[in-house]
Amino acid sequence: MKAASAASAHRGVAIPAEVRDAAAAGQKVRAIQLLRAHQGLGLAEARAIVDGLPRHSPSSRARKRSGAVHDGGLRRFLTLLVVTLGLLAAVLWLTGQWPIAP
Repeated sequence: MKAASAASAHRGVAIPAEVRDAAAAGQKVRAIQLLRAHQGLGLAEARAIVDGLPRHSPSSRARKRSGAVHDGGLRRFLTLLVVTLGLLAAVLWLTGQWPIAP
């Protein structure tokens, strides 16, 4: 019953991409705020529309805006750098070529 009311509630209302991306990302409150700001709807109307939107992963445009795409790459790079330096230090120490005397 709720889905039917949500579907009928958003007929004739253009839903911006920002609202769809926020709803898909699970940011329901943000999606409602954006929809109300763009369309001038009441809280109950905006909530019914957002509840009826599909939930899936956000578009690549939304991930790029949030910086989530680049965070994984930087974290992976820093982890690889620390592991490589640790292995290099271990090899130098075990072969007796470590420059710092014990």
